[in-house]
Amino acid sequence: MRTDEYPREWLSRPQVLRAYDHRGWTTLHDGTHPVAALGEVPAAPGVVEVHSRNVAYGCFMFAAAAG
Repeated sequence: MRTDEYPREWLSRPQVLRAYDHRGWTTLHDGTHPVAALGEVPAAPGVVEVHSRNVAYGCFMFAAAAG
């Protein structure tokens, strides 16, 4: 399934945003501005894809392609 919108039911949930690049770094947002965070993380140099994951268990929630 493909969508261009952040999942409405997750707008207030903190999520781990795992940015995949040659380093594999991870960032966490506090749930207050997830759409902005999802816009900033993929814009970082070298990032090709971002996975949103559950904070407590690391379960995969969704992926967003950079660009």
